[in-house]
Amino acid sequence: MFKTNVWLDYEKIRANVDISRDALVQNLKSVYDTWGGHKHVLFRDGQYFLHKGYFDEFVNKFNLVNLKKVPEQDIHWTPVVRLVSLYRIPVYKIVKLVRDIKDKDLASMRDEKGMPLIQFRRTAHGRNTALCLFNSNDARRKLATELGVNIYTPSSKVPYKMQYDWSEKRKFSDNEIHNTIISLMEKNYDFVTESQCADALLSALPKSPQQILMMQLEQNSKQKD
Repeated sequence: MFKTNVWLDYEKIRANVDISRDALVQNLKSVYDTWGGHKHVLFRDGQYFLHKGYFDEFVNKFNLVNLKKVPEQDIHWTPVVRLVSLYRIPVYKIVKLVRDIKDKDLASMRDEKGMPLIQFRRTAHGRNTALCLFNSNDARRKLATELGVNIYTPSSKVPYKMQYDWSEKRKFSDNEIHNTIISLMEKNYDFVTESQCADALLSALPKSPQQILMMQLEQNSKQKD
């Protein structure tokens, strides 16, 4: 039975549905307790399993959000994995912590209009789904409070002026791009156009061995603080 991967456990279901673990267990139990529910939900070793053939019906039955159909990620949303340097929490740990906070649906993690500041968003071309934080200082401060860490976020936006400090180099490592984005976020620029965002990134990316070394030293210094 399990070798054919017909039945989905909690983690496999939550990898495809935006739902807390407690709510998932309650919904699975609800199906299991109905007439004929055993065809769709299996209870074994103290936990429930969902038949993968019943997945879409299960999502529709409880009005759940299929993670393959969430909105696309844009400049207003930052994947949580890119915030490891800001919060100084390892990647493997921060995603779980932030999802736990999201599942609690705290009023403190909403903006003044009631919009959740933590959401799932589809990445480039819709191939993957990432847990994201709204790209604002207020959201970063609120999440820091829930995580129990201290971060520095400027209180006012800094006007951005085009630098055009580009080069012919166009291949950068994921780590270089990640560290550059974090550095720009900490400067709290007030980007008005996408061109300014692109200019800031291309201008700030390390283009020489000396710049790469300086960026590495800066990151190491932050981690030691």
